Amino acid sequence: SFSDWMPAVASFRKIAVIVCVAWICFRWKAKALLLSDKKFSLKPQMSDLASKILTLAILFIAGLSILQVFGLDIMPLLTISSIGAAALGFAAKDAIANFYGGLVLHLSHPFSLQDQIELPHMQIQGHVEKIGWYFTTVRTLQKQPVYLPNALFATEYLTNLSRMTHRRIEEKLSLRFEDADKI
Repeated sequence: SFSDWMPAVASFRKIAVIVCVAWICFRWKAKALLLSDKKFSLKPQMSDLASKILTLAILFIAGLSILQVFGLDIMPLLTISSIGAAALGFAAKDAIANFYGGLVLHLSHPFSLQDQIELPHMQIQGHVEKIGWYFTTVRTLQKQPVYLPNALFATEYLTNLSRMTHRRIEEKLSLRFEDADKI
């Protein structure tokens, strides 16, 4: 009978509303980022960072809301997931360090795309091709791609050669004692 279907229809309606609200939030996110790019002239890396963070937040909130519609109490789920996240954090500390290194690179901008950088301790010099969440790609002067984990930039010092204000040219001339009268 129709009354047997009412709880299922009500749950489906609630899920549809959640999906529609999430879709509206995705559309607003795109419009807000487009407007903020024009108004505040954000760098592409910052816009990409904001887009990824907002996408994860919208998906997380929508997922928890859908689980609540199905009658699942999310408080124990959040507690268990936080304990699991702590254990996972200890197990994957290098990966998390690279992720946070990527976040710091996006926020602090020590270099931009196509900048020429040098890591003297590692004897690497080249142009930045891509700044990712886990690693940064640098193309060396010999045209070799080098993939550097982002956590490296927190421990090694870096020289951004593209942002130098002055250049010094050092040239050594060798002279013989026999040519002293010609000078």
